[in-house]
Amino acid sequence: MTVTVKYALPPPFLCPDGVKIAFVSDLHYTGNEKSRLIADEIISVLKEEKCDLLLLGGDICADACHLKYLPDILSRLGECAEKCIAIAGNWERGKFWLPADYWHKLYQKYNISFLVNAQEKFRNITVTGVDDCGRGFPQLPCAFDQNSCNILLAHRPDTVVWLDSSDDELKNCHLALCGHTHGGQIKFIRGLLPASKYGWDFDHGFFNHRLNNTKMYVSSGAGELTFPYRINCPREIVIFSAAAES
Repeated sequence: MTVTVKYALPPPFLCPDGVKIAFVSDLHYTGNEKSRLIADEIISVLKEEKCDLLLLGGDICADACHLKYLPDILSRLGECAEKCIAIAGNWERGKFWLPADYWHKLYQKYNISFLVNAQEKFRNITVTGVDDCGRGFPQLPCAFDQNSCNILLAHRPDTVVWLDSSDDELKNCHLALCGHTHGGQIKFIRGLLPASKYGWDFDHGFFNHRLNNTKMYVSSGAGELTFPYRINCPREIVIFSAAAES
């Protein structure tokens, strides 16, 4: 089952003209029947929500033998919002034999911007997409614009910590969006140890930087691969919208 989690965020997190943002990560699409059913459910929700901006947090692909199925899911995702922006996860970055521009060209065919240490604007939102710290080298292309609503798209929460420094590089970053941990995926009292050097510290949900205005949300993800099932940890689509003015 896929749940839709909705958050209404006050300014300056979203621009004032009513932009609605969807975040989907870790689909691990294989093209098999279960994967197609999950994708159908996600696409249905995204179309129903009518979001303006769709952000994809990496690991949309599964293993190398499943790459041939990506055009199907990418073509459908690219139609779910006015603008769609994606980054690489560890599964994409692990395909070392592919040309450097493989992912850019593939995603571009389906009207999806693919960012690696780069920025793209949508209305007055600036999305900064960085590389995965496990398989690449993440770096901010430039400082966050204090006059923009800034979203950092990083595959895993460890990358956000990687980018944090005494120089306060995350200053003016309003929201960081991550996945990778699958929320632990199998939960009883706690989930299985998430794939993070910080263990359960950043397994799922909202986190606040103590020294600046940055919030980080870690999604439980939309699929599974290593363990082909979930227990007490549903897959999720996250929807962000502007809070109503008081």
